[in-house]
Amino acid sequence: MRSKLFCKELLTLGSVSCFLAFILRCPTFGFSLPSWTTNCRNPILNRRYRPNYMISLNKVKKEDITKAGRIDLVALQGDALDLKGAEILSEDPLVYTISNFLTKEECEAYQEYVQNLDGRNMTRSNPPAVSLDASRLWPLPLLSLFAGIPPVLHSMEEQQALSLVDVIQVAVPNVVIALSASGTLAYGVVLPLLRQLSKRSSRTSVAVALNTEADHPFVRRLVKKVSTLTKHPWTNWEAPVVTRYDPGALFSRHGDASPIQGDEWKDKGGQRVTTCICYLNTLREGGETYFDRLNIAVKPEAGKALFFFPADGVTWIADDRTTHESKPPISDDKWIVQMFGRAQRVPHPLGLADSFGNSDSKDVLDA
Repeated sequence: MRSKLFCKELLTLGSVSCFLAFILRCPTFGFSLPSWTTNCRNPILNRRYRPNYMISLNKVKKEDITKAGRIDLVALQGDALDLKGAEILSEDPLVYTISNFLTKEECEAYQEYVQNLDGRNMTRSNPPAVSLDASRLWPLPLLSLFAGIPPVLHSMEEQQALSLVDVIQVAVPNVVIALSASGTLAYGVVLPLLRQLSKRSSRTSVAVALNTEADHPFVRRLVKKVSTLTKHPWTNWEAPVVTRYDPGALFSRHGDASPIQGDEWKDKGGQRVTTCICYLNTLREGGETYFDRLNIAVKPEAGKALFFFPADGVTWIADDRTTHESKPPISDDKWIVQMFGRAQRVPHPLGLADSFGNSDSKDVLDA
């Protein structure tokens, strides 16, 4: 009798301990939501797939930032990239800004351009994708096994001994029910709920993509400068998007990369590996781009460009340390133009059309 009670207590204690340990270790069960707790990515991944760059955090010189392996310092048709205003905010992961990346005239031109587009208006920005990485749900079948413990314990109270076959017959129905319920809950309830929450509240800005052939002459200078600086070809960039945040508008915490290595974006260029945000105006208060894992806040200043790398360029594994948010501006509108570099060719209209590669096309901002 004592041995049965001991086994019962041991099984109960073990099941509760394992369940609590898993919940504390991985609270999101593989879900990815902008304002949600970071997924239960094994921290070993962040150490295992570090980008291959070595840079100095001392006073930044051209040589220092070029050694990062992410930057190519060359002249663009007589307009040399000036890195005197470069500031490295984080060495690992690499996050840096360049002041005066855009001129005052360019910043004003972008704001004026999007407000005078014929037949195209700024619309509500797309919310970030909410996805479920099925590979991270591997503990659910193991947890479902614990559902078979209560009927086994009940049978142990009624019988002196149970064979292995008896244990399986008693436990399997509950395990199957638990497994089905957990899958239904994850895919049928929680995931749709999080998607609706993301659509309603995670992003309240308005934006317009400059992705038509008529936009090519206007965006050419920016695209060339960004692609050359990052050594990322223009074919692999999404078209520039101009975004406006009215006072109080926000973009909740999110990551630019896909948690499943861009598998859901295979027909859109795959994983996002590079991000460029250019600020088009200076704000007196609010509107910072805040990296929560790095405790870095970038204040909007006209002409400043922010660069970071949300996923490894080789493995395409998302770097959770680059999650960030756009703080709401307090009294002024916030204007930015942003570009996302992907692992492969980004097809039009998300990317730029093939005709963009025609070097004979005139650059409006150089005129």
